[in-house]
Amino acid sequence: MAVVILTLFGLERASAQTLEPYRLLNRISRQCSAPQIRVGPDGVVHAVWAGYGEDDGYHVWHTMRDADGVWRPEEKLSVGLPGNSYDPSLAIDPRGFPHVVWSSGRGAVEHIYYTRLRGSGAKREWREPFRLDPTDELDCEIPSIRFDSEGRALITWQAGLGAQQQIYGAWAPNRGAFHVSRISRLSQATDCRFPQLTSGPTPMVAWYEADMDGWRVRLARAPLPERPNWELVETGLLNGLPTDRVPGLLSDPKGQLWAVWADARGGAFERLYTAPGNPALGLGAHIGVDELPESNNTAPSVAFGQSERVVVCWVVEKGGRRRIELKQGAGLDRLTAGSVTVSDERDGCVVMPNVALGASATQAHVIWNSHYASGGSGNVYYRPVTLK
Repeated sequence: MAVVILTLFGLERASAQTLEPYRLLNRISRQCSAPQIRVGPDGVVHAVWAGYGEDDGYHVWHTMRDADGVWRPEEKLSVGLPGNSYDPSLAIDPRGFPHVVWSSGRGAVEHIYYTRLRGSGAKREWREPFRLDPTDELDCEIPSIRFDSEGRALITWQAGLGAQQQIYGAWAPNRGAFHVSRISRLSQATDCRFPQLTSGPTPMVAWYEADMDGWRVRLARAPLPERPNWELVETGLLNGLPTDRVPGLLSDPKGQLWAVWADARGGAFERLYTAPGNPALGLGAHIGVDELPESNNTAPSVAFGQSERVVVCWVVEKGGRRRIELKQGAGLDRLTAGSVTVSDERDGCVVMPNVALGASATQAHVIWNSHYASGGSGNVYYRPVTLK
């Protein structure tokens, strides 16, 4: 199978990468989860995660590495909110300021909160978190944030109870309040899940919905100032994709939509959508990531840079130990034939890798959780990889 993949998709020879020293990021928080990393246009690296603090509550945390390479102490973002906070999502606006959304609450109902960093130097401060969702009785989860090419914020999440789930979205002009709406009302489906914001020339939200024929993927175009409402674009059944799991969704800079999931080769991609009028939903090429005969069970993380460069990192498991591998390429269908090991197996059971590229796309920034097999505390580690 590896020979076939190499022939069909022209995987390039592995390029040399330089591994920099890795760093422990959580100095205060503990039992951390869901780390994310992003790089601003100024080269500043931002990271967020969830974890316990001194008061034993579960909070959202942020840290950053300045352009001069100095890391700032971690900060608690979810101060004063009821209950615990989970699943942060991070995005950097065109001016280089970080914006974060997450879910917070007690018991069976959580809500979506948002904050952003303002000012610079000694005057930098986080805005007090405020709630986005308008649904008191619904449980909200899986928040995601992204900026379009004009610098407008887009936020999506899933809300509902049990098998009745819907997709909500918030959109903000460059200067103005968020407009919140139930996007999935356009499809009239009753069970809609796992929203993912795409990038590309026309930002969209993609989600899965259930009907009599099985799981279906649905896309809706994001609002614009001249078109302030979400609009349905395409829909299609998930032909040929795994039936035992729901693949993640991501998009490349051209706006093509891909499904991503873990399999025995370390991960797989399937092109689902190319452009309006040419959906190709469920008909794209299956591309394996790893040729090693080892197993893993976490989906790859992908980052796209300029000049079509892409980096992929994923977890490989062997003999009860896990490690993070990384490879690069000129596209998801042009990945290198080899990979580099990013994590150190001494750190325990690594999970949840997340990767980002800066504007120059010459350095990959990888963040991950490390959990000990005995069930001990989870830490957050960071490691930059210089690409050649």
